[in-house]
Amino acid sequence: MKEIRMFYTTIGNIKDARSFSKILLKNRLAKCVNIIKELESFYLEDQKIKKSKEYGVIIKTTYLKKDIVKVLIKNHTYEIPFLGEIKLKQINKNYLVWASSD
Repeated sequence: MKEIRMFYTTIGNIKDARSFSKILLKNRLAKCVNIIKELESFYLEDQKIKKSKEYGVIIKTTYLKKDIVKVLIKNHTYEIPFLGEIKLKQINKNYLVWASSD
């Protein structure tokens, strides 16, 4: 059975989040993608606290981070997009079997 990996990124609007999710799925780089609607993000830029609305994207895949990064950089609107891997300790066996299949 393949190892399941989970990645997290944010995207600036729902249209782009959906488009990115579909690209991953059509290219078989993800087995499932979840979009979390309207996160309120705070960040530092030019020594100022800024606020924006974003959409969280959770990617469930058997592929490596480098494979997801290639697609992210090509299709993301941010100059410097974030992609982090969420380490999974245990996954229910039925999901693992399903995700390992083509």
